Amino acid sequence: VDDQARALAALLDASATLGRRYNLTGKGFQTDLGYVATTAAHLGVDPDVRSIPADVMDALWDGEVEISVDSGSRQNIDIRTSDEARRRQQSVRHRFKFASVVPRLAPNIHRWNRNVVFGIDALKRDTGWEPEHDLASMVAQTHAWHHETGGREFDWSYEDELLKMI
Repeated sequence: VDDQARALAALLDASATLGRRYNLTGKGFQTDLGYVATTAAHLGVDPDVRSIPADVMDALWDGEVEISVDSGSRQNIDIRTSDEARRRQQSVRHRFKFASVVPRLAPNIHRWNRNVVFGIDALKRDTGWEPEHDLASMVAQTHAWHHETGGREFDWSYEDELLKMI
Protein backbone atom coordinates (compact mmCIF):
# COMPACT_ATOMS: atom_id res chain seq x y z
CA VAL A 1 0.00 0.00 0.00
CA ASP A 2 2.86 2.38 0.78
CA ASP A 3 4.36 1.86 -2.68
CA GLN A 4 0.98 2.43 -4.32
CA ALA A 5 0.35 5.64 -2.40
CA ARG A 6 3.79 6.98 -3.34
CA ALA A 7 3.23 6.02 -6.99
CA LEU A 8 -0.14 7.76 -7.12
CA ALA A 9 1.36 10.89 -5.56
CA ALA A 10 4.17 10.78 -8.15
CA LEU A 11 1.61 10.48 -10.96
CA LEU A 12 -0.23 13.56 -9.71
CA ASP A 13 3.02 15.53 -9.65
CA ALA A 14 4.11 14.67 -13.21
CA SER A 15 2.31 16.43 -16.07
CA ALA A 16 3.72 13.90 -18.54
CA THR A 17 1.43 11.28 -16.99
CA LEU A 18 -1.83 13.08 -17.78
CA GLY A 19 -4.15 10.78 -19.73
CA ARG A 20 -1.74 7.82 -19.69
CA ARG A 21 -2.17 4.38 -18.15
CA TYR A 22 0.44 2.74 -15.99
CA ASN A 23 1.02 -0.64 -14.44
CA LEU A 24 1.56 -0.46 -10.72
CA THR A 25 3.27 -3.57 -9.44
CA GLY A 26 6.19 -4.37 -7.20
CA LYS A 27 9.81 -5.26 -7.79
CA GLY A 28 10.51 -8.17 -10.10
CA PHE A 29 7.88 -10.64 -11.20
CA GLN A 30 6.26 -13.76 -9.87
CA THR A 31 4.85 -16.87 -11.41
CA ASP A 32 1.47 -18.01 -10.15
CA LEU A 33 3.14 -20.75 -8.12
CA GLY A 34 5.74 -18.27 -6.85
CA TYR A 35 2.94 -16.05 -5.57
CA VAL A 36 1.33 -19.00 -3.78
CA ALA A 37 4.69 -20.19 -2.37
CA THR A 38 5.56 -16.70 -1.07
CA THR A 39 2.19 -16.31 0.63
CA ALA A 40 2.29 -19.83 2.09
CA ALA A 41 5.85 -19.31 3.38
CA HIS A 42 4.78 -16.14 5.18
CA LEU A 43 1.83 -17.95 6.75
CA GLY A 44 3.96 -20.98 7.63
CA VAL A 45 1.76 -23.44 5.78
CA ASP A 46 2.21 -25.96 2.98
CA PRO A 47 -0.12 -24.98 0.12
CA ASP A 48 -2.49 -27.55 -1.33
CA VAL A 49 -2.12 -26.52 -4.98
CA ARG A 50 -4.64 -27.94 -7.43
CA SER A 51 -4.48 -27.62 -11.19
CA ILE A 52 -7.61 -27.04 -13.21
CA PRO A 53 -7.47 -29.03 -16.46
CA ALA A 54 -7.34 -26.89 -19.60
CA ASP A 55 -10.63 -28.25 -20.95
CA VAL A 56 -12.40 -27.28 -17.71
CA MET A 57 -10.77 -23.84 -17.79
CA ASP A 58 -11.90 -23.34 -21.40
CA ALA A 59 -15.46 -24.38 -20.56
CA LEU A 60 -15.57 -22.07 -17.54
CA TRP A 61 -13.99 -19.18 -19.41
CA ASP A 62 -16.29 -19.51 -22.41
CA GLY A 63 -19.36 -19.71 -20.21
CA GLU A 64 -20.20 -23.23 -21.35
CA VAL A 65 -20.09 -24.30 -17.71
CA GLU A 66 -20.87 -21.98 -14.83
CA ILE A 67 -20.49 -22.37 -11.14
CA SER A 68 -23.70 -21.30 -9.52
CA VAL A 69 -23.50 -20.26 -5.90
CA ASP A 70 -26.33 -18.40 -4.23
CA SER A 71 -24.77 -15.17 -3.00
CA GLY A 72 -27.97 -14.05 -1.36
CA SER A 73 -28.11 -10.96 -3.55
CA ARG A 74 -30.49 -10.31 -6.38
CA GLN A 75 -30.92 -7.78 -9.10
CA ASN A 76 -33.68 -5.30 -8.48
CA ILE A 77 -34.22 -4.46 -12.14
CA ASP A 78 -33.51 -6.61 -15.16
CA ILE A 79 -33.08 -4.42 -18.22
CA ARG A 80 -31.75 -7.10 -20.54
CA THR A 81 -34.01 -7.60 -23.52
CA SER A 82 -33.22 -11.13 -24.60
CA ASP A 83 -32.15 -14.49 -23.29
CA GLU A 84 -28.92 -14.19 -25.29
CA ALA A 85 -28.12 -10.79 -23.74
CA ARG A 86 -28.88 -12.21 -20.30
CA ARG A 87 -26.59 -15.18 -20.95
CA ARG A 88 -23.76 -12.90 -22.11
CA GLN A 89 -24.10 -10.69 -19.03
CA GLN A 90 -24.14 -13.71 -16.71
CA SER A 91 -21.06 -15.02 -18.50
CA VAL A 92 -19.21 -11.73 -17.90
CA ARG A 93 -20.20 -11.74 -14.22
CA HIS A 94 -19.10 -15.36 -13.92
CA ARG A 95 -15.77 -14.61 -15.64
CA PHE A 96 -14.95 -11.84 -13.17
CA LYS A 97 -15.83 -14.10 -10.23
CA PHE A 98 -13.77 -16.86 -11.79
CA ALA A 99 -10.86 -14.44 -12.16
CA SER A 100 -10.77 -14.00 -8.38
CA VAL A 101 -9.77 -17.66 -8.13
CA VAL A 102 -6.72 -16.98 -10.33
CA PRO A 103 -5.79 -13.44 -9.27
CA ARG A 104 -3.44 -12.69 -12.16
CA LEU A 105 -6.31 -12.86 -14.59
CA ALA A 106 -7.71 -9.67 -16.01
CA PRO A 107 -10.67 -11.09 -17.91
CA ASN A 108 -11.34 -7.80 -19.63
CA ILE A 109 -7.82 -7.82 -21.12
CA HIS A 110 -6.83 -11.37 -22.06
CA ARG A 111 -7.85 -15.01 -22.08
CA TRP A 112 -7.01 -17.25 -19.10
CA ASN A 113 -4.19 -19.11 -20.88
CA ARG A 114 -2.21 -16.08 -22.07
CA ASN A 115 1.08 -15.34 -20.36
CA VAL A 116 1.27 -11.74 -19.26
CA VAL A 117 4.02 -9.69 -17.66
CA PHE A 118 3.21 -6.25 -16.29
CA GLY A 119 6.13 -3.85 -16.12
CA ILE A 120 6.67 -0.58 -14.31
CA ASP A 121 9.25 0.85 -16.72
CA ALA A 122 6.98 3.63 -18.04
CA LEU A 123 5.96 4.65 -14.53
CA LYS A 124 9.59 4.77 -13.42
CA ARG A 125 10.60 6.74 -16.53
CA ASP A 126 7.79 9.31 -16.30
CA THR A 127 7.80 9.87 -12.54
CA GLY A 128 11.06 8.59 -11.10
CA TRP A 129 9.05 6.32 -8.79
CA GLU A 130 10.69 3.11 -7.60
CA PRO A 131 9.00 0.43 -5.49
CA GLU A 132 10.47 -0.12 -2.06
CA HIS A 133 8.72 -3.43 -1.40
CA ASP A 134 8.99 -6.87 -2.92
CA LEU A 135 6.25 -9.50 -2.91
CA ALA A 136 7.33 -11.01 0.41
CA SER A 137 7.18 -7.68 2.24
CA MET A 138 3.86 -6.80 0.57
CA VAL A 139 2.37 -10.13 1.70
CA ALA A 140 3.64 -9.50 5.23
CA GLN A 141 2.20 -5.98 5.23
CA THR A 142 -1.19 -7.16 3.92
CA HIS A 143 -1.33 -10.03 6.41
CA ALA A 144 -0.53 -7.66 9.28
CA TRP A 145 -3.27 -5.30 8.11
CA HIS A 146 -5.82 -8.15 7.99
CA HIS A 147 -4.77 -9.25 11.46
CA GLU A 148 -4.85 -5.72 12.93
CA THR A 149 -8.28 -4.95 11.47
CA GLY A 150 -9.86 -8.22 12.53
CA GLY A 151 -9.66 -9.73 9.08
CA ARG A 152 -12.80 -10.42 7.15
CA GLU A 153 -15.08 -13.32 6.45
CA PHE A 154 -14.52 -15.15 3.19
CA ASP A 155 -17.12 -17.17 1.36
CA TRP A 156 -15.30 -20.12 -0.19
CA SER A 157 -18.41 -21.76 -1.68
CA TYR A 158 -17.40 -20.80 -5.25
CA GLU A 159 -13.99 -22.41 -4.80
CA ASP A 160 -15.56 -25.47 -3.15
CA GLU A 161 -17.82 -25.94 -6.18
CA LEU A 162 -14.84 -25.55 -8.51
CA LEU A 163 -12.91 -28.21 -6.59
CA LYS A 164 -15.83 -30.61 -7.04
CA MET A 165 -15.49 -30.16 -10.81
CA ILE A 166 -11.86 -31.25 -10.89
